[in-house]
Amino acid sequence: MATNNFDYNTIFKNLGIAGGIGSGLSGIAGLFGLGKGKNPATEANNYLDQIPGQTNPYYQDAINRGQYTAPNQQALYQQLANNPGETFNKLGEGYKESPGYQFKLKQGLGAASNASAQGGTLGTPFHQENATKVAEGYADQDFMDYMNHILGIMNTGLTGQEGIVNRGNEAGQKYADILGNVTGQKAQYGYAGEEGENKGKANNWSDLFSGLSSAAPWLFM
Repeated sequence: MATNNFDYNTIFKNLGIAGGIGSGLSGIAGLFGLGKGKNPATEANNYLDQIPGQTNPYYQDAINRGQYTAPNQQALYQQLANNPGETFNKLGEGYKESPGYQFKLKQGLGAASNASAQGGTLGTPFHQENATKVAEGYADQDFMDYMNHILGIMNTGLTGQEGIVNRGNEAGQKYADILGNVTGQKAQYGYAGEEGENKGKANNWSDLFSGLSSAAPWLFM
């Protein structure tokens, strides 16, 4: 009857050497990046890098309008503050009698003449002076009505410009917040990825030394 004679020492020696070498090779492979998967931080940052470009169209138009409008608005504010009289005169250069001015003037002069006739002063210097005051009063009123109308329109324009500038500032702030958040997230992912790589390198060195220490005793048996 045949007897199986196993050399257990040799088997254990080979297993010990193989296990140590396997662990060491795993450590070496890790150190040289063999079989290394993608860094999750890099993958996440690739998506984060797309956010500024994808969100920019929703903010850039308002930002551009605000940047274009702000200098004109600032220049007009400075003009109004530094020389309001000149601005008032320029606005007044476009004055024309309103459609109802002549009618109101005729009615006013007629009333003044009737009052003079009743008072016995019709045709006298007093009547002429009173008629002049009436005419000047209507002219001044018509001019001021025009200026109030123009100033109201200008105020509407300034309010509209201010709204454009404010919307541009708000859009710029929101877009800046997005960029700041993306940068912060990338920094966090970068730190986590670097920390993971450092831990991986430490583990690889540990596997290498562990493998060598495991295989070494068997090599000299």
